[in-house]
Amino acid sequence: MSFTLRELQLCELEVLKAVRSVCEKHKIRYYLSSGTLLGAVRHQGFIPWDNDIDIEMPYPDYRRFLAVAQAELGEDFFLQNSDSDPFFHFAYSRVRKNGTTMMRDWEKEIPSHYGVWVDIFPMAHVGGTLDYRTKRLLLTCRTFLRMHEDVFRYNQKWLVSQSSAPMVMLVKVARSLPQRARYKICKAIEKYIFQSKEKAYLSNVWTNITRRIPKDSFEPATELLFENERFSAPKDYDTYLRIAYGDYMTPPPEDKRGGDHGDLHVDLDHAWEPGEELPEVLQ
Repeated sequence: MSFTLRELQLCELEVLKAVRSVCEKHKIRYYLSSGTLLGAVRHQGFIPWDNDIDIEMPYPDYRRFLAVAQAELGEDFFLQNSDSDPFFHFAYSRVRKNGTTMMRDWEKEIPSHYGVWVDIFPMAHVGGTLDYRTKRLLLTCRTFLRMHEDVFRYNQKWLVSQSSAPMVMLVKVARSLPQRARYKICKAIEKYIFQSKEKAYLSNVWTNITRRIPKDSFEPATELLFENERFSAPKDYDTYLRIAYGDYMTPPPEDKRGGDHGDLHVDLDHAWEPGEELPEVLQ
């Protein structure tokens, strides 16, 4: 059975509404982020060709969310991060809907949770260029240190192609350490990246540390309409979106439109298991 992009978007919206309920109950700050924020401003909903939802949280709120989310979300959802899923090595989290599938082709090689997801990015205080570059470098190290051995083997070619020779050597030496030592190093890196020292900017953290947004652009938060629902957003979303996208109200040419994750295998009625035939690619 094939599914449409619109059907996937509505399933993701269901996940987002569940996350919003947890945040409102526990007074946890969150903001629509990246393409989801752009969609809310330009389309009052999804960018028509977008295939995911992104939100971000100040780090203290993110930690509070992690502490309560799984219990509050219940059996319909799974809170995925590098503590709950050994094959998920990123410094952010996802909330996935159980009983569904949303996966890229290569992910079939990695036993993990494949449900339809919403990305939740913690936000780090970032200062000038040196601080920004240092934290980006350390995040790369942390990501590769947390990788499960099977995932690291799969990603070694990507590491070599995308990184300098010293970085490749550093990662390989660090990964030769015992697992307990690697875990402690990762926690030390996270503590440094997310330290609460006052800086001029906030950046969300995923596989990288992204654009720097002036911290006074976020509070007090506003609300924006997204698919006939109201969600929290940065108060100065214009500054955010101009930094992120430039002339954000002008859609890109048709040949530049597409979701961030390429071809996706999607099944909104079934959780794919290794050994089964892959679901059809999203139409």
